[in-house]
Amino acid sequence: MRITYWLGLPAVSTLLIGLQFCAVPHQLKLQGITGYTYRRYGNQMPRRGGHNPATGNGTALQIAVYAALKAGNTPHKGALFTIDSIRPVATGMSDGTGKYHISLPPGSYSILFKTNRGWYADETDGNGYVNLIVINKGQWLERDFVVRQGGIY
Repeated sequence: MRITYWLGLPAVSTLLIGLQFCAVPHQLKLQGITGYTYRRYGNQMPRRGGHNPATGNGTALQIAVYAALKAGNTPHKGALFTIDSIRPVATGMSDGTGKYHISLPPGSYSILFKTNRGWYADETDGNGYVNLIVINKGQWLERDFVVRQGGIY
């Protein structure tokens, strides 16, 4: 048996390593979630002759995606969650305009946003799941989120 080398490694190992690292990311890029993160703060009360900003300002935020979390089973105070002991499925960051893009396998997830006070999520579905998103095979979910921490209503 003859072993050939490429870049100092046996060719068979190089091929297997390449397949291992190429197959998984390619599969994950088929679906996920994309959108914008916005921040509302300050006076959000109705104004005479004006209107409230629909979304707020696009903002860079750290994002964490978890297996679907129930509000009743996850420590929180209002919209701020304590999830340090729970490992995220995926993480990401929105850019300075608020744009984000996270690849995920199909499934149900909760998406939370890091603020200076903790992990923020202010929506629940009818079953108590926090910021629930459902990712279907081969589809990108487009969803914008607004962090309302610091807004006066």
